[in-house]
Parts: sequence; structure tokens; C-alpha cells
Amino acid sequence: AYAPDGIGGYAWIPANITNWYRDTSAEFAELYGEPLNALAFFHIPFPEFETVWEKGLCVGVKQEEVCSPRLNSGLFTAMYECGDVSGVFVGHDHVNDYDGELHGIRLCYGRGSGYNTYGREGFPRGARVICLREGARGFETWLRLADGSRLLQT
Repeated sequence: AYAPDGIGGYAWIPANITNWYRDTSAEFAELYGEPLNALAFFHIPFPEFETVWEKGLCVGVKQEEVCSPRLNSGLFTAMYECGDVSGVFVGHDHVNDYDGELHGIRLCYGRGSGYNTYGREGFPRGARVICLREGARGFETWLRLADGSRLLQT
């Protein structure tokens, strides 16, 4: 969605969603005695995707600006404080595919995968693959390109 006139850009994740996440995370942590290994998936990146790139903590490429909301709703902070989310995955910016870690949370772009939208010459379509290990925190990830080749980014 788009932000209201006067702010412009894309809409941020509202407080009621962040509050729901905090409450649900706490319930699961209490039920299992510790925070679970969780992954989060969104379409539009939040501002920390620009921060992780600026800090030089990434592998992969950035070929367009990070189109995030102009207001930071605090969802990344909530994830950090809850301690359960080990990775966040987004799309939206079709010719970015980087992966970087910020404060113990990996922030990963997918890869432009569809053929009915914009891309860039010389930047083949593909998808981000995620490999989880039962009982282990974190994940491995890499890009699988349309030609079948694999770009390892772990």
C-alpha cells in the first residue's frame, strides 16, 4: 500500500501488526521455554535494508534504491528484542538480491523471478532458496537462477 499524502512513498507496517507479532512471539517463547527460530516474509523492505547495505555487511548486488517506507514502524526493533526472527526476506526491488546481517538478523532480498515485470539486461531471473536444519537456529540461503545455476551467498 501507499502512505498517506503528505508522507508519500510506501506504507509502513502499522503498530497493531507489530503488537500482534510481539504478543505471539512471547506466547511461543513461553510455551517452548525459549524463542523459536522464525523467518519473516514481506513484499516491501523496511528501512534497515538500506542500513545493512550502507554498513557494507552484504553479499550480492544492489542495482536500485531500497524502496522502503519513509517512516520506520519499529518492526525490526521488535524482532531484535523478541530474539526469534533469524531472517527477513523481501522482494519489491527486482534487481537487488543482497543478503546481509544486521544485529543478528539476516536481511535478504529474493531475486526477480517473474517474466511479466521489470528486470535488467544481464541480470538473470531466479529465486532465493532457504535451507533450514531441524533443531538449529538460522538457515543457509543461495540463489538458483533460471538457467539452473546456483549462486552461493551463505
